Amino acid sequence: MTAITNNPAALNLASPKWRLDHVAHAVKNLDEGIAHYRNIFGFEVDIRDTLAAQGVEAAYLKLSNSKLELIAPLPGNKSLQAFIERRGEGLHHICFEVPSVAQELKRLSQLGVRLINDSPQKGLGNKDIAFMHPHSNFGVLIEICSS
Repeated sequence: MTAITNNPAALNLASPKWRLDHVAHAVKNLDEGIAHYRNIFGFEVDIRDTLAAQGVEAAYLKLSNSKLELIAPLPGNKSLQAFIERRGEGLHHICFEVPSVAQELKRLSQLGVRLINDSPQKGLGNKDIAFMHPHSNFGVLIEICSS
């Protein structure tokens, strides 16, 4: 991990108010994933959409205190397809809600965190999102989204 944690200028930035937004589960087939979580756990779909720019079909399933996001690759999404082939279906990333994705990206960059996205992208529910590289987070892909 290469984050610069002893940089006083970066550490003196306002502390972020992070909140767990969702955990994402990669599946081969979104309909089958939704059916499983509905039939076994009683989870219902809150939002479902195709995010062509990200190459995924996704759905948020409602939980009492958070969301579970199911993501399935669209044809041509080689990175998510490779993820599923290499690791199997399962945990893909965790997402934290922040007041401002753009401001948080700036703060994280100043701390030396390796970013996948340098600027906010549009995600499910039209929220601003961005990802941090797993190498900066002990192997975990972390997403941030707007509140």
